Amino acid sequence: MNALAVGWLVFLALIKSPLTATEGSCIEIKCNVTNNVEPKDAYWFWIKNPHWSVNDFTGTIIYSTNETVRPVSSDFADRVKYTGSPSLSWNNRPRSPPVLCSILICNLNKTDSGNYAFRFVGTKVWKTEDANLKVIGKYINQESVNESGMITLTCSTSSSCTSKLQIGGLTQLSPTPQQRNNEKTKSTTVTLTVNWNDDGKEFSCKTQDNEDKYLIKNISVTVEYAPKYTLAEISSQNVEEGRSVTLTCSAKGSPTPTFTWVKNKQDVIIINQPKEIISSVSDRPEIEVKSSASVVKEGEIMTLTCKVKRSNPPPSTYSWFKDEKAIHQEQTHQYVVERIQPEDRGSYTCSATNTVGTGTSGSLLITVEYGPWNTTIRNVDKKVKVGSSLAFYCFTDANPAPLSYSWYRYNMKKPTDSSKWRSKNSKEEVIYLDRVERADEACYMCNATNEISTGHDSEPVYPPTEPMLTMDTELREDQLITISCTVESFPLSTLYLTRTSESKPQSSELLFTQLWPDNTLHHKFNVTSTHTGVYTCSATNSEGSKTSKPTTLVVKYRPKDVTVKAEPALIVNENKSLTLRCSAQSHPPVTSVTWMKTTDGKSEIIRKGLTFILKSVSPSDSGLYSCAANNGIGTGNSQKAEVKVKYAPKHTNITRAAEQQQPDGTRSVELSCSSHSYPPVTQYSWYKIKAEEGDEKVSNHQTYTVYSNEPGSYYCIAKNEINQRKSDPVHLFDRDPTSNVNSVYCTVNLPSGKQVGQNDERLEDYENVSAAHTAKSQNASNYDTDTSEDEIEINYSQVSFKAKPGLQRAGRDSSSSDEEVTQYSEVKI
Repeated sequence: MNALAVGWLVFLALIKSPLTATEGSCIEIKCNVTNNVEPKDAYWFWIKNPHWSVNDFTGTIIYSTNETVRPVSSDFADRVKYTGSPSLSWNNRPRSPPVLCSILICNLNKTDSGNYAFRFVGTKVWKTEDANLKVIGKYINQESVNESGMITLTCSTSSSCTSKLQIGGLTQLSPTPQQRNNEKTKSTTVTLTVNWNDDGKEFSCKTQDNEDKYLIKNISVTVEYAPKYTLAEISSQNVEEGRSVTLTCSAKGSPTPTFTWVKNKQDVIIINQPKEIISSVSDRPEIEVKSSASVVKEGEIMTLTCKVKRSNPPPSTYSWFKDEKAIHQEQTHQYVVERIQPEDRGSYTCSATNTVGTGTSGSLLITVEYGPWNTTIRNVDKKVKVGSSLAFYCFTDANPAPLSYSWYRYNMKKPTDSSKWRSKNSKEEVIYLDRVERADEACYMCNATNEISTGHDSEPVYPPTEPMLTMDTELREDQLITISCTVESFPLSTLYLTRTSESKPQSSELLFTQLWPDNTLHHKFNVTSTHTGVYTCSATNSEGSKTSKPTTLVVKYRPKDVTVKAEPALIVNENKSLTLRCSAQSHPPVTSVTWMKTTDGKSEIIRKGLTFILKSVSPSDSGLYSCAANNGIGTGNSQKAEVKVKYAPKHTNITRAAEQQQPDGTRSVELSCSSHSYPPVTQYSWYKIKAEEGDEKVSNHQTYTVYSNEPGSYYCIAKNEINQRKSDPVHLFDRDPTSNVNSVYCTVNLPSGKQVGQNDERLEDYENVSAAHTAKSQNASNYDTDTSEDEIEINYSQVSFKAKPGLQRAGRDSSSSDEEVTQYSEVKI
């Protein structure tokens, strides 16, 4: 064997020889150095089962010259000896005798079998090829013997051996061995009676006075006997709750005993190795499912029991599962089905829970035997030409499988042949019509029979008949309605309930769609106005579709969505026409309307009728209007709608404040302009009257102050988006300095209807006096005109008196011609 080194000089080689040895013996693996080797600063080692990994070999090191880098395995530390030449001789040539690098392995075990190689690591690195070693057992195959049985031991060797043979391991009580010789061999034999103490005892075969253990052949005796000295031990006599305890059972026996632990006279567990169990004082349940029978017929009772094999403390709750889905949970260990059905078949498990945990049983498969059901005819072409062939297949669900099938037919179009008749019995699920005739047109049915029973006939397959839609056609809102739709078909039909609204006749609303049991749809609800419409019911199955006749539902309801609508609008100009209409949704239509106007939070009825017309509105028509609509079912009230009348300013008046004295001696009066209008006044203007130059605009504010050095007549104009209105003028500080003029201010309250006009002739003495009238009423609730019949609020008036020229003054003193005398005349206003 050569080292694996590409392009390098081969210098190590294993000496080929059979590498087979007996357990307990020694073997030498020889290695030659075939070329010069420089061992300086190098090391080498022997390795078992070498394997290349990354950048070097790995394996079990059995000998090494550098244990720091390559330490020796403890399994080989005292069993391997270097038998090669000193390393210093590896680089001396010629070689005689050959230079060796061999090793000796002693006390071999079967585990020493494997591949071995020599590895050199220096300036160059080499490894020999692997050598395979096989270690076989040291004992001769020996059959076991029962206790008190007989065995015969024979030690033999070649007749050329001069040494005397000896059997080792015998006692003084053993019989004397018998010597036998022939041409080829010589032997010594002894026969012994064994007991259980001899089990495993070793006997040896060797030559007398031989001390080389590797030249001795050993044999072991196997004696089979029943277990003896069985002993149970506990790790601790005092154990706290919740802690574990170890129970150990020991015994002598051959073959190796099997141990069974018993708790409360019941088997707990059987183990081989180890001979001990670790048990908790508290442990979770160990359970299994038990049933009186795993195969149950339909309708019979089934009782499952969750049997507790081990649990401490006992379980507090149980849970049952079928096909891994929970089906039952209660404080009992049994699950009972009074009348088992096919759908109850499946795999059952139970779980039990105590304070330690939960244990789950294995599964128990329950099989239910039942008669045929859900029988149908399939794979049939329902439209077939006369003269062609046709096959009917009868499918059913049954356990066990059906034994026979029966076929029937029923011609619905020929009442005289309406009776069902047995046409054929068959063990097959199919029958054939080899040549179809017109007379074969009919509904065909089949049933099946097994060991349990005969199933029901299959249903004939046909499309839906015309659905029968039943419902009330007229109801009041909030009343309960029940809509029913019934159809005949097989298989069952999917029923659709739709409604078409009167407001959207082009589209229909799908209310329900479902595969209804018994082909009957029922739907209940309290109707509202939105449910008014045309209803239809449709049925669809695999064979076709059909729709019912339409039915109209009318829902009567009181007026709702009541609103006040104005024409042309809620905001209208004065003297224009205004029409208020009461709009509402209702059925039947609105028959009466009551109109109300709210003033200062109080509502009063002003008119009844579907519409409320004002031919010429005035400001007094502004306010909150509402209507109440009635249709005989009930009344609906609208929200309040505000009517606003636009009008130009009215009652434009000037309010004069008290005269004020200024520090410089002049006097002043503040004037304020007021008016009523909608929308409100947006602009005020003040003017001073000037006859010759034209009136002069003096201010754009609502108030204006006139000083005594600006005497004259003033008026104001109030303006909004509709129009404007001018006030009456007021005269301020307008006196002749040469005259003696006095002003009289009075407040007079006149009764309603009184007229001023008496003694007017007495005013003729004064040239600038005319009848003075009070300002008109300022009633905020009536701005329709600028005049009013009843004058309630009185303002101040100013009257100036000036004597006419040439008038003789009464009581004039002739001696005082330069002095004028002022006299007062009675003034009635």
